Amino acid sequence: MLGIRWGGRTSGRRQSLEVRRIGALDRRKEAQKASILSSCFLLTHAQGRTGFFIKVEPEMLTEGQSVTLTPVGVDQNIFISCIWFRGTTDLRNKIFTYYRSPFPGQLNGPVFTDREAGGPDFSLRITDLRTNDSGTYILRVEGPLGSATKDTTLVVSGSAPLSAGVISRIVIGSLVALTLIGTLLCVFLCAWRLRNKTSTQDTSAPPFCENTPPSGQVKAESSSDPIYEVSGDRSCFILLSSEKII
Repeated sequence: MLGIRWGGRTSGRRQSLEVRRIGALDRRKEAQKASILSSCFLLTHAQGRTGFFIKVEPEMLTEGQSVTLTPVGVDQNIFISCIWFRGTTDLRNKIFTYYRSPFPGQLNGPVFTDREAGGPDFSLRITDLRTNDSGTYILRVEGPLGSATKDTTLVVSGSAPLSAGVISRIVIGSLVALTLIGTLLCVFLCAWRLRNKTSTQDTSAPPFCENTPPSGQVKAESSSDPIYEVSGDRSCFILLSSEKII
């Protein structure tokens, strides 16, 4: 009787331990399932909130301008870093990686040209645009639960052509400048001719000598001898009378 009772107790304990072990395994499996479902839910939730697009400002681009590519609709609480690519997502085409936390900063890539800069909103700014900047730009945002990718295309045209208004202003300004230059030339030529004419008249006119006897004594020697007056430069002789200068 004792042996039977002891065997019954042992068997009951074994069954109880087995039940407990099975219960623990079931609870562990349930916890794992819950964790997987929670992760899947969070990942799905994150992916559902990454339907973003890239806004390009300004839309019309020409050489020498600056442009900003800003992602719109990115959850800043889920994603902590981003990578900008030019062309494809190959690492050889990486422009830079921008980190928001824990230490914000920018790590430049192989195709960085010193004209690109990132921002805390995962934006990309390019200054001094060139025609070879045209192409596809790809943004990949990354976080603990996954990543999301979006791309956009830039078209950079050459120097903007002059408008009709600008051309007309240039023509009018040129005509005004030519008119002023022509007027100044005419005034200069007229002044030069007038000055030349005056100097010519001065050199061709005979010098004027006053009909007065020079200072000094005048002696009449003979009525037949003429008298001449010498001008200041001693080159003008004018017959005055029958007297002559001593």
